[in-house]
Amino acid sequence: MIALRPYQQDLLERSQEALALDGARVMTQLPTGGGKTEIAGAFLKEFLVGGRKAVWLTHREELANQTEERLSLNWTIPAMAGTDGWSTGRPAPRNVNGVVILKAQTVSRRNNG
Repeated sequence: MIALRPYQQDLLERSQEALALDGARVMTQLPTGGGKTEIAGAFLKEFLVGGRKAVWLTHREELANQTEERLSLNWTIPAMAGTDGWSTGRPAPRNVNGVVILKAQTVSRRNNG
C-alpha cells in the first residue's frame, strides 16, 4: 500500500463521513493527476470485506487497464478489467471482495432492450 498525501487523506475521510449518513450519495472530484484512483483504492481496501463487491466504470480501455494494475499493485485489491465473457442477457461479471472494471459503453449496450 502507498501513503496518501494530506489532501488525499482529507478527501477520503470527508467522503467516508458523508457516506456514513443514511441514503448518502457522494461525488468527489480532483484534477487530472490528483490521485483519484489512489483515494478510491484506500476506500475500497476497507470497504471490500465480507463478500462485498464493487463496480468501477470508465470510458477507455487504457483507463480500465491502468486502474486494474494500480488497485492490484498499490492496494492488493482483486481487480478484474474487461468484459470479454459478458454477453447480452447474462449477469454482469462479479469479483467477490474485489472490483470489476467495466467500460460505460459496454454496460450501456448490455442494458438496452
